[in-house]
Amino acid sequence: MRSKIFGLWALLGAGILTPLKGQILQSPYTSYGIGELQSTATTGNLGMGGIGIGGGHPLLLNTRNSAWLARNLYTAFDIGLQGEYRTLTTDSSFNDLATGGLRNMAFGFPIYNKKNFGWTTSLGLSPYSTVSYQLVGSEETVGPLGEVARISEGSGGYNTVYWANGVRLGKNLYLGAKINYLFGTVVEEAIVTFEPFDVIGSSNIALYERYSVGDFLWEASAGYQFKLSDLLSMRVGGYYGGGANVNTEGLNTLQIRSLQFGTPTTSDTLFNAEGTQHIPFSAGAGIAFEQASNWIIGVDFDYQPWSQYRDVQGNPGSNLTDQWRVSLGSQITPEWNSANYLRRVGYGMGVHYENTPVVESGRQITDFGINFGLSLPVSRTGSTLNTVVQVGRRGTTLDNLIQENYVKLNLGMTFNQLWFIRSKYD
Repeated sequence: MRSKIFGLWALLGAGILTPLKGQILQSPYTSYGIGELQSTATTGNLGMGGIGIGGGHPLLLNTRNSAWLARNLYTAFDIGLQGEYRTLTTDSSFNDLATGGLRNMAFGFPIYNKKNFGWTTSLGLSPYSTVSYQLVGSEETVGPLGEVARISEGSGGYNTVYWANGVRLGKNLYLGAKINYLFGTVVEEAIVTFEPFDVIGSSNIALYERYSVGDFLWEASAGYQFKLSDLLSMRVGGYYGGGANVNTEGLNTLQIRSLQFGTPTTSDTLFNAEGTQHIPFSAGAGIAFEQASNWIIGVDFDYQPWSQYRDVQGNPGSNLTDQWRVSLGSQITPEWNSANYLRRVGYGMGVHYENTPVVESGRQITDFGINFGLSLPVSRTGSTLNTVVQVGRRGTTLDNLIQENYVKLNLGMTFNQLWFIRSKYD
């Protein structure tokens, strides 16, 4: 049976792994490297285009630059949900899909806050990358195989649990450190079904790949505040996330499966070992201007050289190059302590442009989006209900590539409370 499997494999060549030009059922751009990279911004920061490296709102946990956590003087809990509608278009096909789920959770509280020193710590959970694609097609082959139906699909992704700390030294210098535990599993399959079925009986042949990671990543950050006037401040910040060889368990098998039950009847292991994937370093810088609690405007720049990525077998990532992203955003709160509710609402807007890590047909895939956000106050301690709509486009239909248009609806809640305050009695 082994010779039969590999004989069929030789006839098909590498075609089973080639991205299909047939029906596109889910995003193919998540099939490269470790998948589609996810923003670390909370829902509140997404309303400002995802900015936060150069500063952020003092009532929102800053997950973009840990140094600014020291500005948070309240105990805060943040949770975010996201729903997405996406269309996928080529010159010859169209499809749409809808997804949704939990986006992030974070909890932070100040440990110490005095005139010349402050310290806030935070724990959280957020996605790191997502894999979700399915491509279906068929083709005629030379020889006895006849028509071959092919499916390429993948699911899963990686997440992080993190512990972040931000400290303030004096009045203006902020330093941060963050430890991430990266974990998760990605499963990818390339399936071929033959017609007529008597080529290999009522079966199909599949290449099954599973990669599970569990390891630590670290990040250091800093920020500095310049007082331009009594109410106006300029803040600059940056972060550096170290590259790492993350522990990975990899399994690749070639299988013949029953069409009726979908279970393997024969399986040959191509690779089964523990190794590492190399995740490249990341870096970013930002600048923001803020007037008291009335308005903030800022710009962030992020960079990560995914051309340095290596998979568990030491191979460079197929069709990967260096990624960079520019984000510009702002939020206006007309009068945060007003008796008029609408004047206490935060109105946010932001835009981003990204050169993603993916290269197809010699073109680097780009992503452009616009965000609109509202921060609706629900308490006098600064708790807010945050809603954000993101509208964007990724890719192009040129050279028969895939263009994705998306609308994302984000709903988040930030609870702020004064904890650990000792009561005083006369």
